Amino acid sequence: MKETTGIIKTWDELSGKGTIEGDDGKTYDFTQKQWTVPTQPEIQGSVRVICQNGRDASKVEYIYIEKMPQIRIKTYSQEGELLLDEQRRFIGGPWRMRSDALAWMITANNLHSQTYKSEIEDISSLLLEENLLISIRGSVIKYCYGFAIELYLKWILTEAKIEFQENHKLTPLLQKLPAPVLKNLRSKYVTHKDRNQMNFKMMNADVNGVNELNLDWSTFDNFTNNLDNQKFIIGRYASPEIYSLFPSISSNLSLEMNSYMDSNDFFDIGDTILSYIPPLDDYQ
Repeated sequence: MKETTGIIKTWDELSGKGTIEGDDGKTYDFTQKQWTVPTQPEIQGSVRVICQNGRDASKVEYIYIEKMPQIRIKTYSQEGELLLDEQRRFIGGPWRMRSDALAWMITANNLHSQTYKSEIEDISSLLLEENLLISIRGSVIKYCYGFAIELYLKWILTEAKIEFQENHKLTPLLQKLPAPVLKNLRSKYVTHKDRNQMNFKMMNADVNGVNELNLDWSTFDNFTNNLDNQKFIIGRYASPEIYSLFPSISSNLSLEMNSYMDSNDFFDIGDTILSYIPPLDDYQ
């Protein structure tokens, strides 16, 4: 089975036949039988095409308004003078991604607020039993936090109609952002961090105790690199053979599973990042 999107180029209501110009560069014929919407197809309508045999259209439906990131509105005077030319967002589709990003950040912040006052002395108990505190702080909170940043960056790329790989790395997403958007995010990060004298403190626990990690948080790029390197998102996939409670020089062991945020400033800067809504013109 194949699924693609496209634009209706022709439609004859009498014969009940039409053609679709697919976004994959191919042309698809369709008839009233394949059309799944009660109203008649409209030329230039955006549609989704399902090809059960991988070649021919078997089902065709509209891509509804909530799937469209934005619309351009132009208004002219009676003399033909352009009075208004602007882009507007719709309240559906991509906005859900940003809404979810905000929800994940709230979850991370709430869990952090409930647990950060409980000190972690070491995690040797994990050799024989559970240690819920390091699991919450070193896995769950980091995952919620990192996933919030990931969804936010993917929201921007989706709005800008820029393709990205479906993995959990933040740095490649950063590299795909439109230049004006990345410039503004970098500026907002540094300005907010320096103005509020933020201190991003991360600790690492093992069987011997707890030590502070020496990480560079000076720029927005370093910030996302640190989230990647400390396995904020992919760390939850760690399995016993790569999870270590003991200090090691091995790069194959997930020592980052034992690191955790120990500063409220992480959530302040997180809210600052997620509050930035790029102007649509910056996507051009």
